[in-house]
Amino acid sequence: MWASLVVLGLWGNAEASGSEFRRIKKQTVVLQKSCDIGDLNHCMDFADRTRNGHGVDVDKGGAAALYRQGCEAGRARGCVGLAELVLAGEVEGDKAVATESLRVICGGWNGSHDDLLDLPYLEGQGVAMACVNLGHVQRQKGDTTVAKQLYRKACAWDNLGCFSAAAIMNAKQEAVAKTLTARACGVETVDVAPTTVVSRSEMERGCLSIRTHGTLPDDLGAAQANGGAAAQ
Repeated sequence: MWASLVVLGLWGNAEASGSEFRRIKKQTVVLQKSCDIGDLNHCMDFADRTRNGHGVDVDKGGAAALYRQGCEAGRARGCVGLAELVLAGEVEGDKAVATESLRVICGGWNGSHDDLLDLPYLEGQGVAMACVNLGHVQRQKGDTTVAKQLYRKACAWDNLGCFSAAAIMNAKQEAVAKTLTARACGVETVDVAPTTVVSRSEMERGCLSIRTHGTLPDDLGAAQANGGAAAQ
């Protein structure tokens, strides 16, 4: 989706934007129909769309119901999506139960990239994101040591784990932070590292800036600090 938005910015005309919107809308309708006939994977894809308003009106409650359906069927992706909504306060739910769900999913993974290869990609990402989100919980509690461990565990599969770990390294760990940032952004070396944990879209914006200019945006994470979405 990020790549599509970049392309739209380059095209810079109403016709291109309209075409992209119609494509997303068509995809969303297809996902909804597949979900309606019982395709659980497409139900969670549709939940992602309704949660964020891609091709359909935002419906956090509807997304939560679909994620819960996936979670009850044993899908990490569904449990994590539901936990994220609950912990962010976007739907009602028991935050302790949501946190325990993340703990169980993350704890069931040994931290090896190869251990997730047999799973569908988005399911593997769900497992890694359980660790990332659990890291957020620990960081908010003030336990940065455990948060770093969880982020670095997630880093084996998901770049957001690497970027998040880099963001909470102390001054003595600057070299490690830069190595993790380079890994997150897919470059050999960097001269900078983030200093705040950000959302995936903000990480992608930051990495684009690193690849293009060699620096991070001065306003990285500012929207979140002013009430934007939590890092996901």
